[in-house]
Amino acid sequence: MRWLGGPPGSTVTLGPVDVAFFHQTNVLNSRTNASIRSVRDHMPRAPYYLLSDGGPDFSGAARDFNVSTFRADGMHLTRSLNQNFTCQAHLQRFAEAARWASRQGATFLIIWEDDTRLLKPLRTAQDVDLNTMGNVGNLHVAVWNPELRQKLETTPRNQLAPGDERRVKQHDRFLARGGWSAGPGSMWKISSLLDALQTTPERDLKDMYTEQDMCWEEFAITNSLEIRRNPEVQQIVYPFNDGELTGQSSDPGRNLRCLECLDACKVSCGCGEVLSWSQSLQYFWEGFLNLLIGRGFAYRSNLLWERQCQQPCKSHCWTPCSAQCKPLCPAVVHPHKKPILDCA
Repeated sequence: MRWLGGPPGSTVTLGPVDVAFFHQTNVLNSRTNASIRSVRDHMPRAPYYLLSDGGPDFSGAARDFNVSTFRADGMHLTRSLNQNFTCQAHLQRFAEAARWASRQGATFLIIWEDDTRLLKPLRTAQDVDLNTMGNVGNLHVAVWNPELRQKLETTPRNQLAPGDERRVKQHDRFLARGGWSAGPGSMWKISSLLDALQTTPERDLKDMYTEQDMCWEEFAITNSLEIRRNPEVQQIVYPFNDGELTGQSSDPGRNLRCLECLDACKVSCGCGEVLSWSQSLQYFWEGFLNLLIGRGFAYRSNLLWERQCQQPCKSHCWTPCSAQCKPLCPAVVHPHKKPILDCA
């Protein structure tokens, strides 16, 4: 199957309307507005499908942000938060948005959320069926461990309990993708999604994972679609990974340098505080340990990501300063639970 690895596929150049955005939420607040605004700042013509997931009418956002608004019954993103969620219903909802996006001229549909931010335009994409986040491990297979895997493999299938059968399937998916997972910022080729959905038996759709990230993964893998990790979509506090482009990360510190650059802008623009003495000491110590034994960047990355803007930055300072950081940063960053980058 093509998704098991091998050389990367070709890339395609993206025009101003080639990528559409699918964003479902149940409330518009400052965080949601900032997420939409980050797209409009960098890709003003991209089709944008904003879905009210059991929430109020979003027509005001259509006027404010030049997006198209829709409404549907609440389903959320996982069954653990809403019993209405099924993978089948989620994919059908997503397919409706994909058909709309195709009519607007889009080739790809990216999954957007309140806590994703676009830092620069998406210029290229790998010409595959599903581009996924570049550096996120599949944590949903929570029961994964080698001992359990060995036990399940040596147990005859007719003796497996229903829950164990499901676990075997999850493990197979985990191994097929080397432990990597889709996530917010993943991007579907619209034609591939719609074709696969039309030919997938309903019984398979009903049995798929009841959480959106794994729903996408399982659907793609079940249909032998080609999946590649996208280096321009990063979980920003994790080490950078450029996925199948090299087989391993060629520059694990890139995300940290992006955060350092943006944090320096906060300080120089007067909307962030200088690191305390103790923070600076720990910061230096982790850097020393990384040089000595390859300790990593966890403390520094998380410290910088927790440093919110103390007050709005002056736009005449923040905008040009943060623009200088773009060459260091991925196009899409996640997560964004707090106002870390919403500084202007």
